[in-house]
This record gives sequence, structure tokens and C-alpha cells, in this order.
Amino acid sequence: MWITQKIAQSARMGPAENGRADSFQNAELAATGSARRQNVPLYAPAGLISIPSQGAQVLLSPCAGETICTGVRVADTQGLRPGEIRLFSAGGASLTLKNSGEIDLNGVTITRDGTVRARKLEERKE
Repeated sequence: MWITQKIAQSARMGPAENGRADSFQNAELAATGSARRQNVPLYAPAGLISIPSQGAQVLLSPCAGETICTGVRVADTQGLRPGEIRLFSAGGASLTLKNSGEIDLNGVTITRDGTVRARKLEERKE
């Protein structure tokens, strides 16, 4: 009986789906997929916290009888190669860890040996 109830509960939850972040308050998300959901917990890798921007496309997944947000859809991978990591904010700040060992911080490059290279003035104006 218990197993049948769990299977039925899982079937009612449905598959994972795309949704839109509506708002964020008290460490929980409100999002709309096939239905509007309140109090959706956010999950992320250990040591990393991110709050989806309003309107961001999010992945809503069933888990242990509730809906959770497992991440935000990646929209811009321009200039990023496999194996590299980019952190960025809605305000435009970015940090890229490159395969070469270099770090790009808002257009300033720090090489493996600690040399700092800034973009040329002409490139900054574009």
C-alpha cells in the first residue's frame, strides 16, 4: 500500500519542466511553469549561492513530494570554452577562469604568473 501511494504521488508531481522566476522572498522562489508555485526551494552546488533574476528561465523538478528549482537556463556562452567557468551578475560584473590558467575579471586579465593585463583604452569604449 505504501509503495502504491508513493508511486501515485510521484506520478501526480509530473516531469521536470521549464518555468519563469516570478519573485524571490525569504530564501524561496515563486515560479510559474504549468502552474504558479510558491515557496520553491533553490538548489545549487556547495559554496555557490545564486538568486534567479525575475523572468529568468528556471528548471523546476519534482523531488521528495515537492517542486524544487535546480538551476537557471544558460543563455550566453560567448567566448567560453569547454572546461572554463564564468561567474557573472545581472549588473555586468564577470569573472572567468580560463583553461590557460588565466583569470579574466571584468576585462582585466591576470596570467598564471601574476602579470596583470588591462584592455586597451580603445577596446573599453566599444
